[in-house]
Amino acid sequence: MANENLTTFTEVDSNNIVTVSDNLITVANAPYQHEFLVYKDRGENYYAGDFEHTVAVRSTSATAHTHLCFWGLSNAADDFADIDAASGDCLYAIDVGISRFFFLYEIDG
Repeated sequence: MANENLTTFTEVDSNNIVTVSDNLITVANAPYQHEFLVYKDRGENYYAGDFEHTVAVRSTSATAHTHLCFWGLSNAADDFADIDAASGDCLYAIDVGISRFFFLYEIDG
């Protein structure tokens, strides 16, 4: 399976902490509760059948309060808390803190 070219995605990052290259997204010194997005609008019915995504994540400076949402699918380009508040739909993966917990959440608006 070929890697996705991440430079074709849209980046939303007001603090300039995200660096995007062909197949790597790097986040450095993210402030607490800072919202940033790297996304691609695939259009309606893109995921109408079976699909597989492969993601590699490395966190080098997590604290007990780190919540790293590193992958997701949604019907809106927004953070997952706002999608939930708007009764939207999404599926996302999160890595929590230094204890290395991984969660997969589904929000069904």
